[in-house]
Amino acid sequence: MKIKSFLFILSLVSLFACRDTAGHQHGHSHEAESAHVHDAKLYLVQYGQYTEFFAEADPLFVGSTSHFLIQLSRLEDFKPMDSVQIDLSLESGGKTWAATGFKRVKAGQYKLELQPGQIGSGQLLVRVRGLQRPDGVQEDLFRIPVQVYKDEHEAHHAAEHQAPTSSNAVVFTKAQSYLVDFKTEITHPENIGKLISSVAQILPTPGAQTEIIAKASGIVSLDKKNVVEGQAVSEGEYLFSIESGGMLENSINQYVTSVVNDYEKAKKDYEREKALAEDKIVSETELLQAKNIYEKALANYEQVKANFSEDRQIVRAPIDGYVKQISVQNGQYVSAGQPMATVSQNQRLLIQAELSSRYYPYLKDITEVNIREMNAPRAYSLEELHGRLVSYGQSTSSNNPLIPVIFEIDNVLDAIPGTFVNLYIKTSGNTSRLSVPNTAIVEEMGNYFVFVQLTPELFDKRPVLVGSSDGIRTEVISGLQAGERIVSQGAQIIKLSQGAGALDPHAGHAH
Repeated sequence: MKIKSFLFILSLVSLFACRDTAGHQHGHSHEAESAHVHDAKLYLVQYGQYTEFFAEADPLFVGSTSHFLIQLSRLEDFKPMDSVQIDLSLESGGKTWAATGFKRVKAGQYKLELQPGQIGSGQLLVRVRGLQRPDGVQEDLFRIPVQVYKDEHEAHHAAEHQAPTSSNAVVFTKAQSYLVDFKTEITHPENIGKLISSVAQILPTPGAQTEIIAKASGIVSLDKKNVVEGQAVSEGEYLFSIESGGMLENSINQYVTSVVNDYEKAKKDYEREKALAEDKIVSETELLQAKNIYEKALANYEQVKANFSEDRQIVRAPIDGYVKQISVQNGQYVSAGQPMATVSQNQRLLIQAELSSRYYPYLKDITEVNIREMNAPRAYSLEELHGRLVSYGQSTSSNNPLIPVIFEIDNVLDAIPGTFVNLYIKTSGNTSRLSVPNTAIVEEMGNYFVFVQLTPELFDKRPVLVGSSDGIRTEVISGLQAGERIVSQGAQIIKLSQGAGALDPHAGHAH
């Protein structure tokens, strides 16, 4: 049955079968009463600490068995809660009636029967046992207020009036929601200050990149490996070499010989100073100076042994990372001290934005920062990226009237220095606003909607006026009230299902 037809028939039944007179007495005959089809249901929804409880039940009246179809979902992911036990009872006027006939229908769906024995207000006590949570919690408890009526007509009449309706309702069953990434959440106001949106550039952190310098003069040789910019390298990995090329002056041999001679001289001097220091002939200061000269010469000597061979300097990657820049070409002559390449790491990155000076008063009150790569489907919070605010400018100049703001993050994004990202900065304030996740909003021909939950299987497609976004959530200016439960994830799927045609809200139910 189409949902609109279902709601239309329901409204006709309510209008014509139970029309009140001025004295609030039903004007239909007993013959009409016998023809009255009572198919209204109670929709019971409540949220525990870990569980969404949703039940469809026959209206409660004395002497009749009410059949409950209960669906339990985990709040952490809104997937079916299976292999649990449900204890349900009705408490009213100091008496208790326990449900019977517990039966598992399918994953997350259960049946129970309850026969109330007393008219009046009461509450359903529902205990869900066997949660088997990692934190050790084993049960969730629900107390749901209900009313027990004297006869079938009165009970169904009340249920019809209490049934959730909407002219723009969309059915999306629990069975459907279990198949997709689906969640709901309660809307609540929050105090938000200025929201600053900007484009920011990714930069390497200081110390995260190392420049490779020629140790001696010679000719660059790329004969063993084709090194290109952007290539990933490991510390100590061979990149290229510098050869003396038969040159007599400033040759690699001269550099190697010089380093070896300096090392041998420094070693002899240090050993002599140590011997003299034992006889108190030289001072501690003189010994320490000789030791420092020796250790420096030793480090250079070990570098030569590791990186020089047969008139050739072996150039290796100094750190893990990627080749950011190559400054030389094959066959090019380089002088000692000349930069040849830069190797950069991506573990930590800087993100720098240039903001208008009008935002300066708000920067001391930053509460949240979200970062989204260009054209990426989602944004990340600074907390998710293990980031921090490094600094922001305290002044401007005539040459640059903008204020730099710099953050440091882990490179969870696999971003490359030099590229750009969208940056959203939230500051504290006193303005109370509603916001919803960006994934809750659907757009149709320039208009925006959210799906407000009427029951866990029925949703009101509500038009809203949206405001600013922080990359993760968007402000709702009108169309939504605090305390309403909305679809926070899966709204696009509901929109697609709506386009395929509304469904019977009882589809997939086993009554």
